[in-house]
Amino acid sequence: MRAVHFMKIDYAIVRQQVYFLPIFYGIAMIMGIMQKSVLITCSYMLFIAVVFATSPFGPCAKKEVGFLVLLPSTVKDRVAGRFLYGLSYIAMTFVVSGFFMVVYDLLGYPIASWMVAFCLLNLAIGIFLMTLEFLFLYLFGAGKFNGQYLAGIVRTLPGMVMFFLATYCLGKIEEVTAVDGNELAKIGGKLLGAGVGAVAATLVILCAAMVLCVKVIEKRDYV
Repeated sequence: MRAVHFMKIDYAIVRQQVYFLPIFYGIAMIMGIMQKSVLITCSYMLFIAVVFATSPFGPCAKKEVGFLVLLPSTVKDRVAGRFLYGLSYIAMTFVVSGFFMVVYDLLGYPIASWMVAFCLLNLAIGIFLMTLEFLFLYLFGAGKFNGQYLAGIVRTLPGMVMFFLATYCLGKIEEVTAVDGNELAKIGGKLLGAGVGAVAATLVILCAAMVLCVKVIEKRDYV
C-alpha cells in the first residue's frame, strides 16, 4: 500500500524527533511515579503524541513537497500516509501506556476499570485533536500558509490543553474517590463502554476528515 510508504517517508523526515521519544516517555514515567498516578503518565505521553503527530507539517517545506509530488502516487496516497503517520504515533503511545499500566499494577498500584476508561477517553480526545489539527494545516496548506508561529500554536496548544484538562479531571476524580471509593467502581463498566464508543467515533471522524483533505488537496499543486 503506497500510503504506508508515505508514512515511512514522514518518519524519515522527522527521524530526529523519534530518537527523543524515549526521553519523553521517561519523563512521563517519572511524573506518574511522583504523582503516584499512571494516568498522569498516560496523559502526558498522549500530549507528546498529539504534538509529534503533526511534525511533518513543519520540516516538510516546499522542497520536500516538490519531492513528494514527483513520486508515483495519488493525492489520496500522500494524505492517507500522513494521517497514518499521525495515527501510528498515537497508537504507539497508547500501547506504551498499556505497558506502563501493567508495570504499575505489578508494583502494587491496582488498575481499576474506570482508569482504563479514562485512558480510552483520553485516546479519543487525542485522535480528535490530531484530526482537527490536520484539517487546519491542510486547509491552509503547507506551502501557502505563512503564519508559522500560528501553525506552531495550532500544533502544540490543543495537546497542552488536553494534558492540563486531564490533570484537572484527575484531581476532581481523586476528590470523589476520597469521599466514596466505590462510586467509580460501580460505573466502571459503563465508562469503559463509553471509552470504546468514543474511540470508534473519532476514528470515523478521522476517516471523514481524510476524505475532505483529499478533496481540498486535489485542487492544489502541493501536498
